Amino acid sequence: MWSDSEATDDFLNFNVLASVIAETITINGDKPLSIGISGAWGVGKSSTLELLAAELKKMQPEPLVVRFHPWRHQSQDNVRAAFAECIARELAKCDGIKGEIQKQAKSILKRANLMRIAGYGLGGALTLATGMPVGGFFSRGIDALAGVMDGDLSKPDMNKAVEFGKSAQKSIEDWFPEGEREHSPYENIEKICAEFGKALELLDRRLIVLIDDLDRCLPATTIEALEAMRLYFFVPRTVFVIAADEEMLRLAVRKHFETAGQTLDENHLQSYYDKLIQLPFRIPSLTVPDVVIYMTLLVVDQQPKLNATKRSSIREGLCNALGKTWDGNRITREKIMEIVGTENIETDFESRISMIERLAPRLVESKRIGGNPRLIKRFMNSLAVRRSLAKAMRVPDETSEEVLAKILLLQRCGEPALVKELEIDVLRSTEGRSSILSRLEQPSNMSSGDDDDPAEVDKTTKQKKPGTPSVSDLWNSDFAKEWVSMSPILGEIDLRPAFYVSRGADQSLVQGITLSRQSRDLIDVFRKYPKTVDQLGEQIKSLPADEVSAIMNSVVEQLRTSSKEDIHHRLNGCVSFIKAHPSQESLLVSTLKSLDPNRFTPASIAVVREQKWASEIENDLKGKLESDAPVLKAFRKGK
Repeated sequence: MWSDSEATDDFLNFNVLASVIAETITINGDKPLSIGISGAWGVGKSSTLELLAAELKKMQPEPLVVRFHPWRHQSQDNVRAAFAECIARELAKCDGIKGEIQKQAKSILKRANLMRIAGYGLGGALTLATGMPVGGFFSRGIDALAGVMDGDLSKPDMNKAVEFGKSAQKSIEDWFPEGEREHSPYENIEKICAEFGKALELLDRRLIVLIDDLDRCLPATTIEALEAMRLYFFVPRTVFVIAADEEMLRLAVRKHFETAGQTLDENHLQSYYDKLIQLPFRIPSLTVPDVVIYMTLLVVDQQPKLNATKRSSIREGLCNALGKTWDGNRITREKIMEIVGTENIETDFESRISMIERLAPRLVESKRIGGNPRLIKRFMNSLAVRRSLAKAMRVPDETSEEVLAKILLLQRCGEPALVKELEIDVLRSTEGRSSILSRLEQPSNMSSGDDDDPAEVDKTTKQKKPGTPSVSDLWNSDFAKEWVSMSPILGEIDLRPAFYVSRGADQSLVQGITLSRQSRDLIDVFRKYPKTVDQLGEQIKSLPADEVSAIMNSVVEQLRTSSKEDIHHRLNGCVSFIKAHPSQESLLVSTLKSLDPNRFTPASIAVVREQKWASEIENDLKGKLESDAPVLKAFRKGK
């Protein structure tokens, strides 16, 4: 398994970006600088910061590098104070500091704690307006003022509040000498900036602050952190490197100004961002060669017989090859094997690289993965779990890692209704072979893309012959066609083991859905009282959007396993559900097509024939039943 945390080893040639940023900092000299490293979740921003930190250690004199994670302070702390304290503590830890530098660091720490006590920077209109201290005195202050605020004022209550005020004032005064006790919050912040500048001047070193996970913060904390940083942007010898998703920062800024009753257009949002970030760098999207090298290095990293030196040499060789792809040099399996060699490599290594070459284009093109390194790593982790489960359960050799990977790719990148259709088709087969794939994998279908194989059409009626497996339109998508044509061909393989090991094996890939009480109650109604579901339109509409798919999966499963006498009631409920959530229509249609045609009754057809997709079900049944079957007569009766 591969860790989901930021990487210290470069698997994506991001060291080039890190070295460029480090060189820029060197060229900039002692002038203050703010740098942005932007990109979506999981693209490698934190890993780039790790690589940058390693590059900064090579600079002479070595800068003072400070790491700050604002989200760790958003629920418990004053972010401005935490930011100042974080830097001051690093100053205080510098080797051999003494005298004036130590004095500056201690003063900054005192002022940071004063900021906590006074509540500066918490959006504290109430705190600053009333002058009430918070922070270390907060709990005592609440107790002291409870009697004053409860509407029943007594002399003991007043005395208690007065004593608290005196004690708080004395504690604050003890922090600073005479002449510095009357500073306003803003004067105090200016003092901190001046003390930072003085300490760095005495140290004769740059201060480089690496800020990560800012886009994980709530909007209010994001703005507070950005404003805290901006206070120090003009201090000489300071560099701030902010790694965050630019779109999330824009959202936070927009929310902030909307709360204040203002609306910013895109130009103003861009202007705000440009004032914060002097030099923006964007992590590039991964290409197919990037993904091939990335996945290869993940596999190399798990080779048990390779030592650290050999792994490092392979990593350097593959990243160098990747860096030359701009001039047309292709990354091929042969090139990879040339760099990796065969010594101390597992025997199936080359076949796994071949599998990676087939997977990489799909992982880049899929909207659900889009070449995202973290999602690719989770894909590989999930595949590793399935591989281990298959080995532990002694499944047949034909359920190879390549088969598991192809099924996983469909489950991760394909339409849920399409995945469900295939799973039902496999489970209905006595040998676990998919009749759908057997049909789609016919050379005539794979080359021409025709919907119907000529061998399956009755020449007289021009209809599909009875018993021909039905294939929904979902299989006509570009992704589905490419997936079907990928090696290995699955139509003649028992796929039950591949689907079985996928159960419970994907917690590293997708978080499990914990349904709300509202959703669980609705599923119970579907199960126990199917006749009443069509009366619950408003409740169905108000379901949480991220739970709709999971509920529909449960509902169609109940439909699939219901008795023939009960099917029309459950079908009625399904129709009510997709009226509220049309995105689930394709799953219902594919489920109905997968049912044994003899389970349909005229009553269930009465429900179907009123729907816009009725002709699709009718045509499917025409290919499976005789023309005088009662359910087909029920369709004609409604016309």
